[in-house]
Amino acid sequence: MYAGLIQHSRTILAGGVLLGGLCVPIMMTTASADAQDRLSSQRPATGSSQRDARSSLPQLDLRDEDRLPLEVMRRFAPPEFTEDLVWHDWDHDGCKSWHTLRDRVIILQSWNHGHSDTIEQVKALHDMVTERYFYTDVQIIALHTPEDADALSDELPFDLGQYGYTVVDPTGEFSDALGIYREPVNIVVDRNGRVSQVALTTRGIQQALATLIDQPYDSERVPEQFDPSNVATNVQFPHFVGTTGRSTDVRGQQAPEIVATDWVNGEPTLDGQVVLLEFWRTGCPHCITAIPHLNEITREFADDLVVVGLSSESPPAFEQGMRSRNLSLSQFQYYIALDARRRTMNNIGVSGVPHAIVICSQGTVRWQGHPSSLRKDTIQQIIDADRAVRMADTRDRWTSS
Repeated sequence: MYAGLIQHSRTILAGGVLLGGLCVPIMMTTASADAQDRLSSQRPATGSSQRDARSSLPQLDLRDEDRLPLEVMRRFAPPEFTEDLVWHDWDHDGCKSWHTLRDRVIILQSWNHGHSDTIEQVKALHDMVTERYFYTDVQIIALHTPEDADALSDELPFDLGQYGYTVVDPTGEFSDALGIYREPVNIVVDRNGRVSQVALTTRGIQQALATLIDQPYDSERVPEQFDPSNVATNVQFPHFVGTTGRSTDVRGQQAPEIVATDWVNGEPTLDGQVVLLEFWRTGCPHCITAIPHLNEITREFADDLVVVGLSSESPPAFEQGMRSRNLSLSQFQYYIALDARRRTMNNIGVSGVPHAIVICSQGTVRWQGHPSSLRKDTIQQIIDADRAVRMADTRDRWTSS
């Protein structure tokens, strides 16, 4: 159909890095060989490190609902310990406050006594830290989540000794404040009491420690306390500046439904996604000029953004335009759709192309204008703010269950 140009097949975008679970360095001997194999396993990533350009450290491959609540704490002091926590280990009665742990790098690792792999993760972490650092520099907090906490015996499956604390969260109040649920995860806090990294693999923890150990302690540098109740406002969507060009200004409004008669190179899932929608046509020179920029955006934000180019041409006119411009579908790394009736364009009032809008996962237009003027930092800000809003719904999973 249409000389075979319009194909209903989705373009697969390459991206991401290899991530995995907590692995065990070769020099360690206390964790079993089976545990080392299991903890060292790696699997293709969903793009965790690409989602957060601020960190190139290897991260655990988590679902969004388990990763996002952790990431939003970065650069803040972690929530204070709750009164109902039960502390264990050596000759102290628990640290009780993050302030008492300042001047040391803290690794908080979650675990559950009913899941042996989480126990092995704590042991592997303890072995790695004791091999390389003094307890006056690094401390571990092994946080037992509420699941089966009442069945935990007084005899713990590991001994952190002077290198840390084991703490049990019987109600889930503290775990909810941290955003920790069923996946075993970790939080790295720097010497000045600020959450530096989250959800790292062992290799990531090693790299983080190598940097954080050498950072100076500044008693005057007190980070802002993280407040879970304000999590959705920690990152703001971009402010609206300037005009929108040849279109009605719909910024801050609910975006219209994206209607297409033909999806040329595959039909994406748009519900719950951040979407960059460009209006264009093959006969527009400025639209052709914008293709490389949209391809670059598609590559860089492949895991967080769906890019759609919606042409107002009919299928025959689109094919003719492609031929006359010497264009091929292989030149588009994003989705191309057609709607000669211009339904979505008319609902926005677009009178000139190219024109683009960025829609958050809740369906609100967060940016509007010429696609070539869309900056990557603006896209990242929209993605970060969108994550924060979505993540707010993933807290209180222990206390609300």
